[in-house]
Amino acid sequence: LLSATPSQAEQVTLAALIAVNPDPGALAVLIDKGSADGIFRGQPVVDSGGLVGQVTKPGLFRSKVSLITQEDQAVPAQVTRSGVRTVVYGGGPNRPLRVLYLDRNADIRAGDLLVTSGLGGRYPPGYPVARITAVERNLAESFMKIRAEPASHLGRDREVLLLWLPDAGASLSGKDEIEANVADD
Repeated sequence: LLSATPSQAEQVTLAALIAVNPDPGALAVLIDKGSADGIFRGQPVVDSGGLVGQVTKPGLFRSKVSLITQEDQAVPAQVTRSGVRTVVYGGGPNRPLRVLYLDRNADIRAGDLLVTSGLGGRYPPGYPVARITAVERNLAESFMKIRAEPASHLGRDREVLLLWLPDAGASLSGKDEIEANVADD
C-alpha cells in the first residue's frame, strides 16, 4: 500500500476501516483517524487500487470517508492513453461512475484508465480513479455517454492511506490562482 504513493504526496497516514456497510452500494466508510491525528475535511483517501474518496466528516478520533461513487462527488481526471482531461462523477448506489460532457470525437474508449489530473488542488495527480467500461457515441448528440468502474476496492481493503498535499494549507482556488497570475503580468 505504501509503495503505491506517488511522490506528490508529502505525508501519508495509514488508517484502518472500522465500519463498512456490507451493501455493495454503500457510499461511505468509517476510519479510525480523526482531527486529533490531523485529519481534515476534504483530505484525499486512497487504497491499494486507487482513489477511494475524501474525508467528509472528521471527528475527534474517527472520520467518515465519502466514496467516489457518491453522487455529489466529482474528481478531475485524465485518460492515461490519450491525455484527454475530464471529470468523473459518482453514479450513486450500485451504479457506474459517469464521465460527462466529453465531445463525441474525444479520444476515449472502453478499457482506458482514468487517473487524477491534479487540477483543482483537491487530489494529487497520478492516482487511478476508474476504468472506462462503455462508450456510446450518438451522432445526434454533442456528447458521448461514458460509464466507468472505480479502480479502488471501495471498502473491501482493511486499510487506506490519507494523503497530505505538499502545500495543502496554502493552495489557492483555481480562479484565485489565475487572477493572481494575471495581476502579476
